[in-house]
Amino acid sequence: MEIGPSETAPELALRMSQAGAPLVEETLRGLDAGTILARPQHHAEATIAPILKKEDGRIDWDSSAQEIYNRMRGFAPWPGAYSRFRGQTCHLWGEPAVNDAPLPAEVNPSFATVRGVPGTLFGGNGDWFVACGKA
Repeated sequence: MEIGPSETAPELALRMSQAGAPLVEETLRGLDAGTILARPQHHAEATIAPILKKEDGRIDWDSSAQEIYNRMRGFAPWPGAYSRFRGQTCHLWGEPAVNDAPLPAEVNPSFATVRGVPGTLFGGNGDWFVACGKA
């Protein structure tokens, strides 16, 4: 199942449950009727996903904008994506801006010089931007 380019974890979970429910029903009926045979899992090929912790949602601004965006989508609703600003925890939502896009005219020109410093926050015209790391 493909993950949409802006799809969040809850949206994907809903789509998977809608697609998976009929498959589970079909499988259970097939097992009961004997038309499907159970096979053991190859444990050497299985992987275990770690349990998410709150600190997993903290954004590393040295990451690329796409990596940060993917974490925001994947960590919704928990643990969420967050950062610290002036001593406060800030939960984040958004999407990556095109790296070479001009900043809004309202952005203070001095911010253009720090645009490449990861974690730098600047705003203009009602929008907020945060400089990210690698491209």
